[in-house]
Amino acid sequence: MIKAVIFDYDETLTKTLEAKARAYSDFARAEYGQNLTVGEVKKAFGIPYEKFIEKLFGKVEEVNIIIEKYQKFGEKYPPIPYENAEEVVNKLFERYLVGIVSGIRRRAIVKDLERLKFDQKYFFHIQCGDDTLDLKPDPKVFDPLMMKLKLVGILPNKVVYVGDNIDDFLAAKAAGFNFIGMAGHTISMEEFIKAGAIAIENFDQLISKIEEF
Repeated sequence: MIKAVIFDYDETLTKTLEAKARAYSDFARAEYGQNLTVGEVKKAFGIPYEKFIEKLFGKVEEVNIIIEKYQKFGEKYPPIPYENAEEVVNKLFERYLVGIVSGIRRRAIVKDLERLKFDQKYFFHIQCGDDTLDLKPDPKVFDPLMMKLKLVGILPNKVVYVGDNIDDFLAAKAAGFNFIGMAGHTISMEEFIKAGAIAIENFDQLISKIEEF
């Protein structure tokens, strides 16, 4: 029986590309007079945050200054949850330990969760890019989570990790976790199946799929 359900954040729970790409594009134009397209922003997603900022904005200012300015600007662009994500996660709180492991910065995810309908106090674990230098598909990315699971006596095979891409699957598999892919968020159902991963098409299917493990 599964004891814990852990989520990736960007493009798993929320439509980060849709919300953030426009925000970064508008910020570049408003703050620095740069013509940064939405497509360029989307293409840069997935690398460590500081490198992401450097790639987008170059040397216009110190990275930390750019980040601080963007965080204030970006507050006008609310996160967009996937359909029924909030309702399903709140149901999972009643039966499982629920957590998040993501490369997003802690300050950003805390602000996002405040604006979404997830009840933060019920999360068992929220791990951010600030907490580890390791990146998926390296299973070491889960080391802080593993320590937390050990404290409460939960073995890796009693955990489901929910993600949107193959790196999520490979990291979860190497860590000994079960995995469920959210097909259609960044890759197709066929790509998940080809990789040997279990996947679903929407959040309405998540609880029943967890119960199958």
